[in-house]
Amino acid sequence: AVHVKVKVLRATTRAAEKAQQLQMVANSWTGSAKAHAGGSMQALSDVTSEGFGRVTAFRHVASTCILLKASELGANAKALALNPAAQATSAGAAGGAIAIGAAGGSLGLVAGGVAGAAVGLIPALFTFGLSIPISAAIGSGAGACLGTAAGGATGFVGGGTVGYGAYSAYSQRRQACKLLLSKPS
Repeated sequence: AVHVKVKVLRATTRAAEKAQQLQMVANSWTGSAKAHAGGSMQALSDVTSEGFGRVTAFRHVASTCILLKASELGANAKALALNPAAQATSAGAAGGAIAIGAAGGSLGLVAGGVAGAAVGLIPALFTFGLSIPISAAIGSGAGACLGTAAGGATGFVGGGTVGYGAYSAYSQRRQACKLLLSKPS
């Protein structure tokens, strides 16, 4: 029985020594893993900080560029709005678009109605004459839309041209009058 107790005691001692060795190996692996993870985390933190810095710099550059372009656009728009030639051109274009667009719309209404009624004559035998007013209404609507669009575009371009030409002539006469009044007799 003493012999068995000695063997059990030796086995327990060996198991304790092996457990202690395994504990030391596990501790060294844990330390190595912690050091490696800490280095990786530091590298990740450095990369993230650098990326954030770049994004911040890009955001600053982009906002500065946008602000400068907006200021430049505002200054150009203001200069254009204060230009008398641009004012005369835009007023002529708007007036021409309204006047010629309305005339084109009314002419398109009449012409479309006549054309629609003529088209409605063909099936009038089969529809007992109901196709004539329906086709005339459809033709009038289409003619009014197309006439207004064509007249408005033509009036816009023509009115703008006339407005610019009228302002140019006025400006030339004004310069000539200033020149004549400034010369001594």
